[in-house]
Amino acid sequence: MTKYEELTDEAYSRGLKVKEKHLHADLIRQGLSEQQRLQKLRSVAYYQLHSLESSHIANRLKQNIQKRIEQD
Repeated sequence: MTKYEELTDEAYSRGLKVKEKHLHADLIRQGLSEQQRLQKLRSVAYYQLHSLESSHIANRLKQNIQKRIEQD
């Protein structure tokens, strides 16, 4: 994996985390219970993973995650 690909993957991953935090904050503002928020966040995460499943970015992210697991 090239340095550019690593940076691209990292930026994409951070972008998803930021969006997830904003969504979570919005769900709290809406007054949803913890269980309701968790269900919605899981649903969004599932949709994101499913839609990215065949993309090259998702494959690289999976490889990146696997490397990090092996390092720990």
